[in-house]
Amino acid sequence: MKYHLISILFFFYACKTTSKSEETVQSMDKPKIEKEELVTFDNACFEDRKTTKEIVEHKAKIIKVATWWMMVPDESGSRWQPCEMPEMFQEENLTVIVSGEVKEIYPNERRAGTPFIIHGLVKADE
Repeated sequence: MKYHLISILFFFYACKTTSKSEETVQSMDKPKIEKEELVTFDNACFEDRKTTKEIVEHKAKIIKVATWWMMVPDESGSRWQPCEMPEMFQEENLTVIVSGEVKEIYPNERRAGTPFIIHGLVKADE
């Protein structure tokens, strides 16, 4: 019985030591992102809507309509309205590359832009 207890304790100790060393190796491989560089997107306001289209690395311009910041894709006249535009992208006529989801507009609803969930957003090289 004593040997079983010692074996179990040794097993847990070995597992714990192994997992720590793996975490150390992984953290050394990943580049550190400074907090100022990290851009997060508030997408909570359109979670309950159905996705009508997936957008992958699409070129668009940032515009301001009334009090909302929106994106206008190059080849269409539609406007995509995210929940909130990150502050670093709040610049009129800024060209960006965007990825995300176009969401549905409800039948009884009138909007300045089509609801849009941002998954990726970067300034385009001009």
